[in-house]
Amino acid sequence: MIVLTRLNRTRFAVNPDLIERIQATPDTTLVMVDGATFVVAETMDAVIDAVVAFRSRVLTSALHGDHTTSAATATTVADTHATVADTHAPAPTGPTATATATATANAAAPTTTEGGDD
Repeated sequence: MIVLTRLNRTRFAVNPDLIERIQATPDTTLVMVDGATFVVAETMDAVIDAVVAFRSRVLTSALHGDHTTSAATATTVADTHATVADTHAPAPTGPTATATATATANAAAPTTTEGGDD
């Protein structure tokens, strides 16, 4: 977010990703993607500098910031994608696949004894 000043000197924050265009006619006016407009005390150059500084902070944080959470999230996302890929992978076919499936089924089947010694 960038902090700007309305003409009545109240401050507000705006998401620079939602700015469609900036006009200086002569007051600086922000036109947002949803059509909302904000007239601000800053010059057009000052608003552009604030947007550039904001994007610089975002990139610097992404490149040099604390990556502990990002790494954990990336691992979780990668694990999720691997699980989804395994779930949607086509079933193997052929003699090896049949033997593997039979061995897996036999290993998972419960063993029973008949005529037990009670």
